[in-house]
Amino acid sequence: MINTDGPLENLNKTGIVDLKAREEDQYGIRLLSQVPAPVYVHVFYFDTTDFSIVSMFGHSRANGRADPEISARGQFTVGDGANGGFPLSFRLDSNEVLDVGYIKVFWSTDPLELDVMVQGSAFDPELGDASSRKLQYNALHSGHW
Repeated sequence: MINTDGPLENLNKTGIVDLKAREEDQYGIRLLSQVPAPVYVHVFYFDTTDFSIVSMFGHSRANGRADPEISARGQFTVGDGANGGFPLSFRLDSNEVLDVGYIKVFWSTDPLELDVMVQGSAFDPELGDASSRKLQYNALHSGHW
């Protein structure tokens, strides 16, 4: 995970990224492939508070074969403001001081249909659109973040 403000910095040095959640901070996730074939990726955010699963990035095959996001031994940044989508930001509710969520990247040499993984809050039917209250895309992405 990289902070898109200022110089790029690798925040994932130990497998865990500890962020101070501030809405003005924007992040991207740089994916580096060592696979000798093109790779398709899907990225999901797992919210441990309400058990929602949000698709952060990934394309469905639809009727044809989608182009892979990462070329052989290439790299790709989710949240780069271009083909990787809008920058990511994270926040806490006003009554929280700490929260835990997981970002999981699924890699494949063939396109996968993973849209069925997305789910809304297990507790609040009004959050059933599978948009986590913790993960936010840039305001340009969607009006309900």
